[in-house]
Parts: sequence; C-alpha cells; structure tokens
Amino acid sequence: MVSKKQNQHSWIAYLKLLARKTFSRNLVMGYNANRVLSSNGCAVIKSTIPDTITSWFISAFAMHMETGLGIAPTPTKVTVFRPFFIKLSLPYSIIRGETVAIEAIVFNYTTKPIQSEVIFDNKKQEFEFSDRLDTKGVNVSEIRQLVSIPANDGVSLTFTITPKTMGYIDIKLTATSAMAGDSVLKKLLVKPEGQTQHFQ
Repeated sequence: MVSKKQNQHSWIAYLKLLARKTFSRNLVMGYNANRVLSSNGCAVIKSTIPDTITSWFISAFAMHMETGLGIAPTPTKVTVFRPFFIKLSLPYSIIRGETVAIEAIVFNYTTKPIQSEVIFDNKKQEFEFSDRLDTKGVNVSEIRQLVSIPANDGVSLTFTITPKTMGYIDIKLTATSAMAGDSVLKKLLVKPEGQTQHFQ
C-alpha cells in the first residue's frame, strides 16, 4: 500500500520531468508529398502543439498538378489550456552582475482554492537569489515559496536574481499542490557588462 504522502512525492517528481518549454509563436505542420492519401483523399498529420496557454487557428492549403491550389474554407480553432498553470514573464535580456526581478503568476482555474508550493530552480548555479533589488545575492540551488490561490484567480510572485554567467540561462519554476501542478522552463539571455564603444 502506498501512502498519500508517497503518492504526492511521486506526483511532484513526475511533474519535474514534464516542464513546459516549447513556447514558439508559430505552428507549422508540413505534409510529406510522397505519402499516399486514403481512399477519400484525406491524410492525418501529427504535430506537437507548443506549450503556450493560448488558442491556435489552423488553416490549410494544398497543391495539385491538375486542379491547382486548394484552400480550407474555414480555419480550425485549437485551444491549449490547463486549469492550473504558471505564466512566466521574462525580459528579452539582462546584464551579468545586475539584479533583476523575475515575475510569475500562478493561475488556478479550478473550482476550489489551492495551497501551492512554488519552487524556483537554480541547480546549475547560473545566478544568485536575493530578497530585494538592493541586497547581495545568495548561492542556493532553489528557493521555495508557499502561496494560497483562490478559485478562478491568480497570485503574482516576484523573485530577484543576479546572473553570474553569460549566454542563455535556465529559468525554471514549478508549482505543486495536492490537486494540480505545473512546471515552466524558459531561456533568458545574459549579456556582458560594459557600454558599447564606437571606434573610427
């Protein structure tokens, strides 16, 4: 027999493997022209939808050697949604050594309030955490914060970090509870310090 606590830990471990990390703005599904169509002229095209919580409008067109261009009469709407999710907002880039605020909102669209633990991962030690924008950073592998999220609402969280490395760093947040969970992984560009200089 497995206890409820063991089940919860297994669920949390499972969630960590399923971090949403594909946030492309476009969805392109191609079809191999060498594939044989079914007897009614249809083909099944499988594609992975990006992890963005949004709606996609999918249109289609086809080329035929005899009949020419064919266009689908109406786009099909596909909605990507989950009742409990993290929305992570990142700047385009930050400067190494400067402290910046990372903002996230944890949404709960279930019918009940949720107590959730939000984990900000730093296992690669690419940045330091700090409590405020004017404090020295702290080297830890993660920070955890407990939040209460009302039903059909969201709670805003702000974390301050100071990047130590250049290039793209991982920003990963995981929110878990007894009812639901979500994990998001995004890349953030860290640029070197200094000012642009022009030489003639």
